[in-house]
Amino acid sequence: MKKSKTNQIKNENVKKRGTFTIVFAVLFVAVVILVNFFSTSLAQKLPTTIDLTADKTGTLTVENVDFIKSIENEVEIVVCAPRESYTGSDMVGYASTVYYVTENNTPDNYFNQTVTKA
Repeated sequence: MKKSKTNQIKNENVKKRGTFTIVFAVLFVAVVILVNFFSTSLAQKLPTTIDLTADKTGTLTVENVDFIKSIENEVEIVVCAPRESYTGSDMVGYASTVYYVTENNTPDNYFNQTVTKA
């Protein structure tokens, strides 16, 4: 059985297209990885929060940081809200969904401290 010339041409076209598709896919994946790498490194170097208020009241200044570092006494935080508004399943669900915080019994878990100490 002899292969015809048209079958050889079709096979060559399939090989060329297949090779092109593989090369394109590899280049596409490489570009995606590079973009991901550079965007991650750029995000780590830039500030993650931006104060958009007109008078910059949400910005933590050097004076604020120095003042906070100079505090030596224990600080008591008073929550002006009923306990039901920040405890219970609604708050736990909100904190875990929005802030990825879980309620557990570790001593450094501030969410748990807020719920149990209030």
